[in-house]
Amino acid sequence: LFSFPDLRQTTKQVVALLQETVVSTAIDELVKYPDLGSWVEAGLTLHTGERQRSDCGFCGSSLAQDRLQKLKAHFSDTFKAFTAKLDDAIRAIQTQKSSLQRLTIPDKSQLYRHLSDSFGALSQQLSIATQNLEVFLDDLLTSLNHKRGHVFDRLTLETRSQMPDMATMSDVASKIDQLILRHNQQTTDFEGAVVDARKRLEEHYVAGAYEGFEERAEAAEQFRSTINTLK
Repeated sequence: LFSFPDLRQTTKQVVALLQETVVSTAIDELVKYPDLGSWVEAGLTLHTGERQRSDCGFCGSSLAQDRLQKLKAHFSDTFKAFTAKLDDAIRAIQTQKSSLQRLTIPDKSQLYRHLSDSFGALSQQLSIATQNLEVFLDDLLTSLNHKRGHVFDRLTLETRSQMPDMATMSDVASKIDQLILRHNQQTTDFEGAVVDARKRLEEHYVAGAYEGFEERAEAAEQFRSTINTLK
């Protein structure tokens, strides 16, 4: 019923992306001020390709071809490919987080009393574990979004807590699954027993009614014979 991301592999991928850098003819000012770099990158796409123009859409001044070439060199194909990798990793973790947020644990009151205490303790453990996992995924997203503005720098992963123990988390989830399956099986067995008992009861009444019918039919036949004899 429960599934979790391969957190070790995801973290490994994030660490590798943070360490990776883009090799291009970088413009120092855009490297020093990532926000400016993001703004210029967006602006470059609005002034080249199908939207090619000779003047700046912001200030109206003429665009020097030399400046455009330097910007294109800065935002090279290597740059674009790497930022696309970052965006793919960000979307993948966002999907993992969304799946985690959709995870629902039944209330212990829905289970039979002899199962509910164990279920309640395990569900509390799983709830805390999923909250910790969500915090860790948020930290991975924060690091990748920060890298988005620092593609020329080597960065290290910084998180508010250690990587959650996914083995323990999966074990707790498995035990919860088993309790739910036991509850469902006992419900099925009980319903089957009720149907079987009802069937046996119906058969008992049918059999009793048939025996009574036979006795009355025999008495009626004897009565007819007696009448015929008297005639």
